[in-house]
Amino acid sequence: MNRQNYYNYIHEKLMVLFYRVKNNGRLNLLDLNIHSENFFAELLI
Repeated sequence: MNRQNYYNYIHEKLMVLFYRVKNNGRLNLLDLNIHSENFFAELLI
């Protein structure tokens, strides 16, 4: 039961991040892109 809740929570937060990065990129506001890229690069190492 908790696994599904955790998955849904993480999925929701990643989708919010995705839409914010996408919309800010259209406005040429790229600071969130850079921070996200650095975070995920460290996460995957």
